[in-house]
Amino acid sequence: MGEQPMSDSEFHAVLGQRDVRDMNAEQIGELLDNLTVVPTTAAQQAELEALLPPPGEPDAPLNVVRSLRLPQELNQRLDDAAAAQGIPASVFIRRAIESAIAGTTTNLVSLDDVLRAIQSVPKAAA
Repeated sequence: MGEQPMSDSEFHAVLGQRDVRDMNAEQIGELLDNLTVVPTTAAQQAELEALLPPPGEPDAPLNVVRSLRLPQELNQRLDDAAAAQGIPASVFIRRAIESAIAGTTTNLVSLDDVLRAIQSVPKAAA
């Protein structure tokens, strides 16, 4: 009726196979074409489940991937600025967008604003 579970040596041989991220399209196609369901023992099932990443929070907001084209020089400046803060470029971009949308100010000011402020200061009496 049902197949026998694979032996532990067979099980570990399968786990030791190449990662699909390292395979080309032809190899992945061949792998998919030859997939078969093989029963596992309870211990093997527990070992497989331990390899899974932890479940996410069901109510956590989803992140959306957005493609962005940048000139090479601007991309390098972005990478440098993010590295200077010790954060990935994606976090740097996300913070910059949140700041711009929130309307928060930065330490940068317009040169025109500086000149107007200087001109509005009364001259010192001699």
